[in-house]
Amino acid sequence: MPLITAILVGIVVVGIIKFITEEQKEEVKPLTDKDKDLIALHILTGKTDSKTEAQNHNVPVEEVEKWVDDFIAGSENFITKKTDLHAKIGELEMEIKWFEHTCQKFIGDDWKEKTEYDKRK
Repeated sequence: MPLITAILVGIVVVGIIKFITEEQKEEVKPLTDKDKDLIALHILTGKTDSKTEAQNHNVPVEEVEKWVDDFIAGSENFITKKTDLHAKIGELEMEIKWFEHTCQKFIGDDWKEKTEYDKRK
């Protein structure tokens, strides 16, 4: 009987230890693009380095360096698009001024009231 009791206690203890260790394992969530961009920004600003981040996230250093390269490429693309948008806004402002001038010339100084121009959406 004591041998069976010892075996049962051993099985219970092993089961408890296995249960506890499985619960302690943290679920590793994959990094989002936003996470990678933030890591890249921290590397570029000198708050951390590629090797440290590679160790922290259990990925090769080359992958972390790719995140940095992707962040830089995305930033350059954003700046280009922003510049293009500013140019387009300038063109549209010039067209609006031309339209307003033309309306004033052909309709008269009170063209805004006549056309309810200021009430447009």
